[in-house]
Amino acid sequence: LPYLSKLSMVLVMTVEPGFGGQSFMADMMPKIEEIRNAAPDLDIEVDGGINAETIKTASAAGANVFVAGSAVFKSEDPEKTIEMLKENAKKKAIRSTLPINMPLTKAFIQTSLIICAPRSRKSANTKRRHARC
Repeated sequence: LPYLSKLSMVLVMTVEPGFGGQSFMADMMPKIEEIRNAAPDLDIEVDGGINAETIKTASAAGANVFVAGSAVFKSEDPEKTIEMLKENAKKKAIRSTLPINMPLTKAFIQTSLIICAPRSRKSANTKRRHARC
């Protein structure tokens, strides 16, 4: 992790990159924990398989920025789903494994939720597709 001090955010993919609706890969959580322990103030974003339950797991591991797509857009009530995601992310945002000597203010990790619109698999313009997120 030699370059963490030069970064403002790290993205950990919790699915295989490619298309929406994939299952969350919990085996990425140790990576998030390692990054969080090495860089307590760094934003750690997770993308893939985020729903009302998996957001708790990712948040408990140390993630504080979440990308949710299918969970929102396939929901019968997207507004309620978004509120539930926000609430569940906050519940686990304060981690009990933070170093004892860390000031309390650093224990409150700011959380963000990014909602990504479904994108066409046919689109060849990668820059344009990612700009919608």
